[in-house]
Amino acid sequence: MQTELKPRAPRAGATTGSPDDRVAVVTGGATGIGLTTVRPAAAEPSGGTIRRGPSPRTVLAVAALGGAVAYIDATIVNIAFPDIARSFPGTSLSALSWVLNAYNIVFAAFLMAGAGIADSLGRRRVFVFGLGLFTAGSLLCAIAPSAGALIAFRVVQALGAAFLVPSGLALVLHAFPPAHRRHGVALLSAVGAAAAGFGPSLGGVLVTAANWRLVFLVNVPIGVAAALLARRRLVESRAPGRRRIADLPGTLLFAIAIGALVLGIVKGHEWGWGSAPVIGSFAVALAVGAVVIWRCTWHRSPIADLSLLKIRTFSVANAMKVIGAAGFYAYTLANVLFLINLWRYSILQTGLALTVGPAVAVVVAGPASRLAQRIGPRPVLVAGGLLWGGAVLWFVERVG
Repeated sequence: MQTELKPRAPRAGATTGSPDDRVAVVTGGATGIGLTTVRPAAAEPSGGTIRRGPSPRTVLAVAALGGAVAYIDATIVNIAFPDIARSFPGTSLSALSWVLNAYNIVFAAFLMAGAGIADSLGRRRVFVFGLGLFTAGSLLCAIAPSAGALIAFRVVQALGAAFLVPSGLALVLHAFPPAHRRHGVALLSAVGAAAAGFGPSLGGVLVTAANWRLVFLVNVPIGVAAALLARRRLVESRAPGRRRIADLPGTLLFAIAIGALVLGIVKGHEWGWGSAPVIGSFAVALAVGAVVIWRCTWHRSPIADLSLLKIRTFSVANAMKVIGAAGFYAYTLANVLFLINLWRYSILQTGLALTVGPAVAVVVAGPASRLAQRIGPRPVLVAGGLLWGGAVLWFVERVG
């Protein structure tokens, strides 16, 4: 899901590329929300010369290839989780869950910082750097000697993903003309959602062919290929005017707040929902989260521009994305565990059984985007939400 906010008309006396000319875009596949504020292509200076850049389709293809590996890794480990647990029998399942949690928390927390760094240092440069960091993290995960090392290397992976996803989005926005920018973002988001959805299927094939280590090792050639394509086919771009990197202390505090919240949820059953450690985790999440919001009210480059929440379309789109991502993650992991543990599917059968959903998403994304451009996003979102919710209810009723 994505929404694009048209740039406002410049103030009297304002120069092209002022802060009022920025475009705020909400994107995300299955992993959650990515908020990036970037300049439209038309507002960026040419430096006195006209340089012919790659076609928008080329930029979209390279950005989608790089982003796909990040989104796949958000879900592919779900299907490999039982095999990982067998490799580290001395580690509890709640501790091993941080193989999943660490990636998603760090990925989400550092997205805004990655976007600001990309606008400041160069989007192509940060995209390639993110790919390199993600690929290196994948290789380290594949050879991790312990559960603790695997969790640490997942953090490295997530940092790479947090750099490459927003920089890839910014490259796409810069490449597409304003009239087609929403369609380009929709396709990029669709690739991310499809990649996340195909993760369990691909993971089933890889784990069956070897073991869980191949799930991480397969990222290496893809990451190298995407980095080489980016260096050869993409051109550099930056945000014009004065550039600031997002609030890094605020980013760390945000990661702590989310981590404390997840810790309380993960350990709630084991420690007891009314126990002091669980209540303390939730208290830390609430207190640190409040500090993050406070910093956003005065920092020159906050991790989130709270004024955007006053825009109804933006705030509703974010709320819908949070609900949708929570539902997707819940039933994706639940389906994996249900099929393996209750219906006794093999890992390969489980992965293939989950392929239908993302396949349909790929087919529907393009027509749905064009329909939204023609009739507006509201009826498409309402119809999609009703179909999704109704299908889940039907599924629960049929399965029992």
